[in-house]
Amino acid sequence: MAFAATSNTARRFLLEQKPFWTGIEGRRVDGNLASALNLPQASGVLVQRVAEGSFASRCGLRPGTLRATVEGEEIILGGDVILAVNGVDVSPDESFDELYGQMTKSTSGNNLVITVFRQGRTIQLAIPNAQ
Repeated sequence: MAFAATSNTARRFLLEQKPFWTGIEGRRVDGNLASALNLPQASGVLVQRVAEGSFASRCGLRPGTLRATVEGEEIILGGDVILAVNGVDVSPDESFDELYGQMTKSTSGNNLVITVFRQGRTIQLAIPNAQ
């Protein structure tokens, strides 16, 4: 089986579409870990690191500060947990590519609202005309 695309389609996806870098290093949390963190929903993205000067930094996302080993895997706790992007919840079966796509779509000149769980409270971080 083969796949063909016109040169205009290739140009649009490879050259004209502005790349988007979130500046987040995160880890999906669901199941027992989501319960242990008292998340108000079944899953989210635990923010482990935030790059200085990045989109995530401008939004006000906070990284974790406490290294821990959970089920043999090292994670960084204490950071924000992303629950939703523009009202679309992070679902247990959603891939990181789908979440990234949601953020990419949201940054095309529109306002971006990220719902996070921070220190036991659900808050919204907004960035107008995100790009």
